[in-house]
Amino acid sequence: MKSGILTLPKPLDNDTKELHLRLGSSRIEDVILWHYEEIGRYTVNNGYWVGRNMEAKASTSSGSSQSFWWKVLWKLKIPQKVKIFVWKTCFDWIPTTFSLAQRDVPVMVRCPACRASDDSTFHAL
Repeated sequence: MKSGILTLPKPLDNDTKELHLRLGSSRIEDVILWHYEEIGRYTVNNGYWVGRNMEAKASTSSGSSQSFWWKVLWKLKIPQKVKIFVWKTCFDWIPTTFSLAQRDVPVMVRCPACRASDDSTFHAL
């Protein structure tokens, strides 16, 4: 791996080509954040309440008028990661720069691709 370039193998027609991606120039050090807490710190108490809240949302997604559509989604013969992506999108849990900024993560809110709009879930899709 050269400095600033990430090389990944990419299979094409039984040949192995290489895909080169430029790494971002940001020198901000990575930190672990608990995104359910405003200040990003995990506590057992907060973890308990998040779990309870997820149970409530799960019962909403399986026991309300929308239950039919959730059951259809989970029974589809598509990759599990696609189902989870759709589920996260419905709850606006996709980590866009806009949602990260709302959690006080130091990021630029504008879309990194077009720079014309905030990078929200709606804009990303």
